[in-house]
Amino acid sequence: VVTVSMVATAGRLDAVLFLLDPNGFQVADNDDAVVGESTDSLISEYTLPEDGQYTIVATHYGMQFGGTTGAYDLTFSRLN
Repeated sequence: VVTVSMVATAGRLDAVLFLLDPNGFQVADNDDAVVGESTDSLISEYTLPEDGQYTIVATHYGMQFGGTTGAYDLTFSRLN
């Protein structure tokens, strides 16, 4: 079980998170942790379906329009 958070620390960043499985397929995503209240992202207590190396993609919303920019903190935790 894992939790990943992406919190903007500067700028106008609208964070987006993707979690990819060992085969590169998207298994979880989040745009706004709390819709209408935050542009930070949170994948909370996600149960990994299989063993292997997963990939976290930390990016921003609106890439097709030039997007948003800013610094951020990326946090990962695993429950045993």
